Amino acid sequence: MLPTTLGFPDLFLTMTCNPRWPEIVDNVPPGADASLYVDVVARVFFGKWRALLKDIWVDKIFGSVLGYCWRVEWQFRGWPHIHSMWILANKLQSEQQVDGAVSAEIPDPELHPELHQMVIDFMMHGPHCGDTVPKARCRLKDADHCRFHYPKQRQAATAICVGQFPSYRRRCLRSVTVRGHTVSDEWVVPYNALLLLR
Repeated sequence: MLPTTLGFPDLFLTMTCNPRWPEIVDNVPPGADASLYVDVVARVFFGKWRALLKDIWVDKIFGSVLGYCWRVEWQFRGWPHIHSMWILANKLQSEQQVDGAVSAEIPDPELHPELHQMVIDFMMHGPHCGDTVPKARCRLKDADHCRFHYPKQRQAATAICVGQFPSYRRRCLRSVTVRGHTVSDEWVVPYNALLLLR
């Protein structure tokens, strides 16, 4: 309904619960499995979601928003996450605007050490599938292909594709070791630096 009246969404954001958030850790017994305390997890998660709503809807970090919709899902491990779509008043129409809002590259550890570590900790798909983990959940239906299409292709510049997600810049300027495997930008899940740091 929203795209029919307001246009296609400009942003697709996912927010996932982190069981290491201090608000969760500080409110469950020491050493306890926080996923068993669903009341605490749900309240903290909903508070974080409301803070994200304020950042985008009220504080307009991406500019004025015409409309949005969202859906909560629970992961197989018992943690909630939200998928949300946002329709902006000023569309992201150029590659530079997309690059300003979304990145799919490993940040420079010298210039942005905290962001660099967060991307490594939270925004790497791999090495979760392929030769590394042949029976990964993303390959259960097709052992030869990741359903999220990782690893992505290297790309010198972002390309806007009509009717689909942009193809994000992945220059592979640096590599990191994740779970004993050397990976680069081909494995980075697209993120917004400001929201990831928040």
